[in-house]
Amino acid sequence: MSPVIDCTSEEGLAEGIAAAAEAVRGGEVVVLPTDTVYGVGVDAFSSDAVAAVLMAKGRGRGMALCAPLAPGATERARAFVADAYHRDEFTASRRRLHVSEELLTLQSTPQGDIVGLYIEGDDPVKGNAGFAASQDPFDLWFKEELTKIFPPAIDWSKPVEGVEEIFDSTKVADLSLGKAA
Repeated sequence: MSPVIDCTSEEGLAEGIAAAAEAVRGGEVVVLPTDTVYGVGVDAFSSDAVAAVLMAKGRGRGMALCAPLAPGATERARAFVADAYHRDEFTASRRRLHVSEELLTLQSTPQGDIVGLYIEGDDPVKGNAGFAASQDPFDLWFKEELTKIFPPAIDWSKPVEGVEEIFDSTKVADLSLGKAA
């Protein structure tokens, strides 16, 4: 079992910080108390350590994107999400694309509403390309509905550009070593 260090005293705090730093340097995952529950820490520049924390949390690779809604499309977007995200076809589509988690948020701003999308899976970038190329009837319907709520500049028949993949620890490690991504 991993050590548990009582950090309520000055000495315990110093010991805990030193032990956590040593564990992180050694590629281990550390659990830290927070004001709510806990946090998990690793060396973010170590692909093995990032992979370990993702495995410990049961997480896969992820990617995120944000896009503005078309002016006046907020209520249509809410109705679309309420409909599409509860269909069996949605679940089947995401399984086919190897998407294990999907989180959609709506943020109101003075410039207009913005949708944030975060997906996790085996290979989110490949899933993005697979969705764009898909001729599955549900995916075609889904993409058609997206054209009604997002600006026409977004072409849903192509992989969404400007998507940032996160949690790909290989790229993080390469960047930390000064290699081109």
